Amino acid sequence: MLSCKGISALSAFFIGAASIACADMGLDKFRTLALSLEDSALKATINNRKDPILVHLGDKVSFTVEGVAGKSLFILNLDHEGVLRVIFPNKFDKTAEQTENKLQVPASGAKYSFQVTGGPGDEIVKFIAISGRTEQFETAIESLFEKGQNFPRAIVPVATATETLEDVLAELSVQSATIEYRIEK
Repeated sequence: MLSCKGISALSAFFIGAASIACADMGLDKFRTLALSLEDSALKATINNRKDPILVHLGDKVSFTVEGVAGKSLFILNLDHEGVLRVIFPNKFDKTAEQTENKLQVPASGAKYSFQVTGGPGDEIVKFIAISGRTEQFETAIESLFEKGQNFPRAIVPVATATETLEDVLAELSVQSATIEYRIEK
């Protein structure tokens, strides 16, 4: 899982655990979120590592997303324990609306970083770029995730959050990209 080190005394970026069966079910369900909306115009890569699908405990990572100019970007992470979080926008990067075509998260010099922590397992990061109005999606996020947290955690099961977000995204002009990677010691 990724942990966040920020300007304040932040505890673990991802907190809590789910049973393996629940995590696997949530992982499979989340994997399908916005899958039909995958678009070659939106590209996402994970930085700071040599292997395109493997990270190690302690690695610091960032993501580069291309094709986001004029869109609002949301990034969701599902860790191997079944914890779903919104990692962008967040307490440190509050604006989803993008003016540049290419974005690095966290940006160079940001007041936070993503560090790989926890145990080994598979994780999925979804990049969702919405053209036009985002109020419906933002309302869904507010109802499904904690309020007031640096990186809000889902307060409903992953399958429920995924189904709700899929329904909302079906009504919007959306592009998405997915990164899947494995954490090893």
